[in-house]
Amino acid sequence: MHTPDSLNFLPPNAEAEPKRRRKRGKWIVVDDDPMTRAVIALTLKEVMRIEVIECNSGDLAWDVWRTIPGIEGVVTDLHMPGMNGLDLSERIHAHSPDAPIIMVTACPEDADWSDPRRIAIRRVVSKPFSCTDLVTAMRETLQSTTWLEAA
Repeated sequence: MHTPDSLNFLPPNAEAEPKRRRKRGKWIVVDDDPMTRAVIALTLKEVMRIEVIECNSGDLAWDVWRTIPGIEGVVTDLHMPGMNGLDLSERIHAHSPDAPIIMVTACPEDADWSDPRRIAIRRVVSKPFSCTDLVTAMRETLQSTTWLEAA
């Protein structure tokens, strides 16, 4: 059965989207919970057609960000052991101020969102989320991040 919340659901307007001028870069998916990480990664791969690098910690994601070329953005959990999602976002923003970041969290009230641009967080998706919620956040982020489509 294909429902809007299943991983097999392709939103109706996905086929109508114009072809991209260039291949999109990779995105990092960071979550210490393997099931959540897998769902996010699969959604980005299958629905958004974006190459994904999965990381189980903020520390690993930061290493990947610094060492692997072609990474354009990050979807990260807020609460993780070691470097949390806000710390990771701040480091990425200092390194690449225009990099889009989507925060996925069960506890959005735990963070100070007074200036999310300071750490490049473009969207916050609350857990539990549907695949449709995630796809909508990704599409809005990609549409508002015009440099991803440049050249």
